[in-house]
Amino acid sequence: MLIYEPMDQLPNNSYYPKSDEVSSYLKQFSGKYSLDYVLKSIEGLSSLKALVIGEAIIDDYHFGNILGKSAKEPIIALRYAREESYLGGALAIANHLAGFCQEVGLLAMLGEKDSQEKFVRRHLKKNIKPAFVYKEHSPTIVKRRFLEDSTFRKLLELYFINSNNLNDRQTKALIKKLKPLLSRYDLVICADFGHGMFNSYSRDFVSKKAKFLSVNAQANAENFGYHTISSYPRADLLCLDEREIRLEHQDKSGDIDDVAKGVFNKIKANYMIVTRGASGSVGYQGNGRRKIFRVPSLATKDIDRVGAGDAFFAITSALIYNNVPLEAVCFIGNMVGAIAVSIIGNKKSVTKKDLVDFIKNTLGQP
Repeated sequence: MLIYEPMDQLPNNSYYPKSDEVSSYLKQFSGKYSLDYVLKSIEGLSSLKALVIGEAIIDDYHFGNILGKSAKEPIIALRYAREESYLGGALAIANHLAGFCQEVGLLAMLGEKDSQEKFVRRHLKKNIKPAFVYKEHSPTIVKRRFLEDSTFRKLLELYFINSNNLNDRQTKALIKKLKPLLSRYDLVICADFGHGMFNSYSRDFVSKKAKFLSVNAQANAENFGYHTISSYPRADLLCLDEREIRLEHQDKSGDIDDVAKGVFNKIKANYMIVTRGASGSVGYQGNGRRKIFRVPSLATKDIDRVGAGDAFFAITSALIYNNVPLEAVCFIGNMVGAIAVSIIGNKKSVTKKDLVDFIKNTLGQP
């Protein structure tokens, strides 16, 4: 696998034409929250120590130039151009957080064979303290994507994965490593990709022992229909995309607020944020103070959505823990997501400087 230095540039948001919806929202938001308050909310994360737990994933991108349809098969033929590999999954979430927080603990699942541990350690940021569990008879998860080089359109995904759950002995080893970490860190971010690291016992353990728990249970091609957020009995923050929350509530097209209410009735949670792609995000405040905040999408350059939800999840979790108001959290989260979709995969983490500059431009201060 070849690694290339990030070359993505943050789009200059000062000059992009805002829709009427976005312009109206930014005027309303600025009337409630000053630029100074938003920037101080971000700077307030600098002393935070957070723990990320979840599956390690390597995102493997293979780029090619389309030659056309194969002469003998109904498939597209590509001429190889290049390949790049990035840290994904819980590793990417830890890297995003590390740019904002003082210290990030990490407990991730690698494969016992072809672990790629040296590659992982080499590309984690310096203020991350990693620990690993190793899954038997498994490689570290690799998700290989084949793309057209000029447009970055994805053509095919190939997973290197063993998605069986950890056995009882390995689950005990996981719990043994978790215990001291959960007592050390106040904020715990659980990135459950449904690829076998967690089972009902370990999920219950995390739910009971974490002081402040933020959870995402991702629905993806490998686990779709078998992995939903209700496998966690409680959380302080649930962060899901619209497909995931609808899957949990078994409601494909109903009003999103009704769907969210149904999930709140199932799971004990204080906050829930639902990301909706081009439709922005919706924040729900529970705990007896039912409030709803809607924030439009603020993206100006949509190159690749892989990893954008993880970046959003990382920073909004830290902001909620720091008692930033939910509406401001959703706004900052959408700004993070807007930066992330302008980057190929997890080639570059969202940095504090990128975020601060983008917010200044968006709210009118160059």
